[in-house]
Amino acid sequence: MNDNDSLAISPLRSSLGGLPQRLVQDGVVDESGMHAALQAAAEKKTSFVTQLIAGGSVKARDIAITAAAEYGVPLFDLDALSIDLEAVRTVSDRVFRR
Repeated sequence: MNDNDSLAISPLRSSLGGLPQRLVQDGVVDESGMHAALQAAAEKKTSFVTQLIAGGSVKARDIAITAAAEYGVPLFDLDALSIDLEAVRTVSDRVFRR
């Protein structure tokens, strides 16, 4: 049996996939917590991400970091952005509403 054979029969691989699997693998949430969030999301017709965050055990930032890695997209932290409030005040209310 080679190394690839052991990966093919991993219980984690068979029960979860995609982002839920990656969140468990990266230790953001445990497998039972993920299954509970998936079930609650199906019952409430919301996303499992919403359920994880609402439960309070997972931070949105941790999910965002893991999702960026899983999907190969860059993550831009809006909290790191410094906004010049004087520049914002020069924009009229009408433009903001549009």
